[in-house]
Amino acid sequence: MCHRPPRRPDCHRGIRCSRQRDRYPHLSDVQGARADGGFRVKPEHETQVEDADAAHAILRGLGYAPTIAFEKRCRNYSFQLDGRDFLATLVQVPQSQGTFIELETQTEQEEPAEALGAVQAVLAALGIGESDLTTEQYTDAVAATR
Repeated sequence: MCHRPPRRPDCHRGIRCSRQRDRYPHLSDVQGARADGGFRVKPEHETQVEDADAAHAILRGLGYAPTIAFEKRCRNYSFQLDGRDFLATLVQVPQSQGTFIELETQTEQEEPAEALGAVQAVLAALGIGESDLTTEQYTDAVAATR
């Protein structure tokens, strides 16, 4: 479930609450801007919470409002390439169409260009070209089907 900040209903920044099978729920800060080429370079901070209902109550108490809930099925693959750690996630959202890949690596905030180049190289090696990329968010894709 995504929560939008108060007084900013059009904002794509918010807090994502996710439940992962056999694990505690997570809260994630999903703020960030897109880099050249439609890639998102963003800080992401996660923490586990023991009580999802309490976390939702806290967010509502802070003025955040739930905006959308949907199922996201993920399969994660970790690997290293040229000394850099990557996480590739195959994603299916039943309420939307298609299968997607999310490719992540960490970088220092001052040097995103190097990380972006590494991500682009992995995508190219997988045969994923620029025309295959999308900047549409899952929340927007699901909302469009409702």
